[in-house]
Amino acid sequence: MPRNPKRQKKTKVSEFFSYVGLEPKKVKQVLQDKESYYKVWHKKEPNGKKRVIEAPRKTLKKMQRSILDRVEFRPGPWAHGGVRKKSIRTNALAHKGSKFLVRIDIKNAYPSLTKQMVKDHFLKMNAGVGLAKVLTELITFRGHLPQGAPTSLAVFNHFLSLAGLDDAFSLIRVKKHSLKYSRYVDDLTFTSPFKIPPGLENAVAKKLKEFGFTVNPAKTLRYSTKNRALRITGVNLINNKPKVPPKKIKKFRGMIGRATIDGSVSSAKIFGTVAYVMGIEKRIPHQLLVPLLKYLKARQINCPPKIKKQIDRQTKK
Repeated sequence: MPRNPKRQKKTKVSEFFSYVGLEPKKVKQVLQDKESYYKVWHKKEPNGKKRVIEAPRKTLKKMQRSILDRVEFRPGPWAHGGVRKKSIRTNALAHKGSKFLVRIDIKNAYPSLTKQMVKDHFLKMNAGVGLAKVLTELITFRGHLPQGAPTSLAVFNHFLSLAGLDDAFSLIRVKKHSLKYSRYVDDLTFTSPFKIPPGLENAVAKKLKEFGFTVNPAKTLRYSTKNRALRITGVNLINNKPKVPPKKIKKFRGMIGRATIDGSVSSAKIFGTVAYVMGIEKRIPHQLLVPLLKYLKARQINCPPKIKKQIDRQTKK
C-alpha cells in the first residue's frame, strides 16, 4: 500500500495508520456515525438535471486527504483528469492530427463504483482484509464512491487503470482502424484521421458492462471536422493547437467588460477565468488581453504574478 513498498506481505491496519498518520480512535468515531460526517446536497447541471453531491466534512476530509497523499493511486497513461501535469489541454493534444471523433460518457461513474468493487480493488493493491475493509469504509458512502470526496477521482482513475479498462480501450480496433484514446474522468474520447466505422460504441459499452459500468447514451457524440473544429473536453484543436472556443472567449470578454464598467464581477472570477484560458492556450488571446488591460487600469487592481508575467511578456516591445 505505501509508495514503493519494500515488502510484499499484506499491509495491516496498524501499520497503515502509523504510516499515514491516522488516529485509530478518531477513525473508529467517524465510522460509527459516518452519515453525520457528510454533507449531501443537489447541484443543478447546465442541462437542468440535478447531481447528488456527497461531500465529507472537515474531520473525514482530512483523513481522506492523508490517504490520498500517502497511497500511490497510479492513474495510467490514458487518464488526464485529476492527474499531475495533465489537464484538458493535454487531453486535447492527445488527439492531434485527428479528423473524426467519438465521445462516450460513463453514466453515474462514481456511484457505479460500489463498496465491494472498492474493497476488492484495495485487496489487489496488497492491503490485508482488515485494512481493505477500513479503507473502503473511509472513502465510500452509502455503498459507493461519493461525488465530492477528494479521494474519489484518484480511486476511480486507478480502478480503471488496474482493472485494465483504459488499456483495453486504447487497443480497440474497429475494422482494422487504430484509434487514439484518452479519458478525462468519465469522458472517453476516441479519434482517428480516418472515418470511424460503426461498432465502436457497442464495443466500448460491452467492455464497460463487464466491469459494472454503463454508457450514458444522451452524451454519446460522433462527428467529423468537415464542418466544425475538433473539440475535446471543451477545447478546440485548431491546426493542432489547443484553443478556447470562440463563444467562450466572447462570454469572457463580456464578463471583463462588465467588471470594468460597474465592478459587478469579482476580480477573483476575472483572474480565475484568465488563468483558465492561459492553462489551455499558454497565453492570453488578444481578444481578452485588450479588455483585461483596460480593466486593470480602470480598477487599479494588481493581478496575480503569473498573469502579470504573461501580460508583460505579450506587451513587451
